[in-house]
Amino acid sequence: MTQKWNPNTYLIFEKDRSRPAIDLLSQISLDTDGGIVDLGCGPGNITKIIRDLWPNRSLTGIDISEEMINEAKKKYQKTDIHWMKADIAHWVSDEKLALIFSNAALQWIPNHEILFLKIIHNLKSNGILGIQIPLTKELNFQKAIRKITCLPKWKNYFKNVKQINNSIKINKIYQILSNDCKDINIWKTNYYHILEGNSPVTEWIKGTGLTPYLSTLSNQNKNIFLDEYKELINNMYPKQKDKKTILKMKRLFIVAKKK
Repeated sequence: MTQKWNPNTYLIFEKDRSRPAIDLLSQISLDTDGGIVDLGCGPGNITKIIRDLWPNRSLTGIDISEEMINEAKKKYQKTDIHWMKADIAHWVSDEKLALIFSNAALQWIPNHEILFLKIIHNLKSNGILGIQIPLTKELNFQKAIRKITCLPKWKNYFKNVKQINNSIKINKIYQILSNDCKDINIWKTNYYHILEGNSPVTEWIKGTGLTPYLSTLSNQNKNIFLDEYKELINNMYPKQKDKKTILKMKRLFIVAKKK
């Protein structure tokens, strides 16, 4: 199944989506030379922030989505950022890097223990690994996805859908990192995004967690599915007195320096 990622849908809430990445970048200080890679760069908005922070380093944005890479190339064509369509799970750098950054992408990749080992191998000594991963398993919008996609009328459409991997085991990740890294920092943060619109949580999730499911449906079925999802979501996320909606997002952050 080919997932069709829509940059315009993803960027509807660009300011809110960017905040965790900016918070992560604020905790990163580079004290070694070398290039930077942004794994799962999406439409390139965070990669551009990285370029502004470290203007004199080689910088590559990598994403598996052709739509996202094309949007990044178009929007930031006047920069010297290199854009590459590639699968993070199989990516290997041609050179040892000063920073490997990944914001809200690694949740799509299975076997985190193996993945982290492969990523660390691409860092040079004193290079930094900076990662942010959404933890959505127990959040209401993810519960709604599981509930609706298991219904008899829908489940056959989604037999081959790639699920988000929320099985992040902190102890195991630390054990892997500690073999090759020092100055390891791990923390979690709850974000409460104040959103406007008729069903803004649906619009938010359309750009991320619902994308694999929507990619399997015809336009007619897609509209029916979204209407049913909206009904679930609007009950789970009631509007406040000012007609705005509060979306809770839980996120895991990791910053580690290679020995």
